[in-house]
Amino acid sequence: MTDDNVHKVIDDVRTFLHEKNDDQKLGTILSMTEIKMFNRLCDQDFHIHTFGKSWSDSPAWDHDCFLDNVVDCSP
Repeated sequence: MTDDNVHKVIDDVRTFLHEKNDDQKLGTILSMTEIKMFNRLCDQDFHIHTFGKSWSDSPAWDHDCFLDNVVDCSP
């Protein structure tokens, strides 16, 4: 999310959807830990899911379990 090109694409999609009066979210962001400022900047455009409030919550374990379940659901 630090690449200027990514921000340009997000802005283009946001503008397109706004012109269509479509208020749907642009997608989902998965984050290992909660970053409050990032969430405030992005939560209007994206569904944000964090695997832990801090690294002491062991978010890597939940992240790995989530990915395992995604792979298991693939055809």
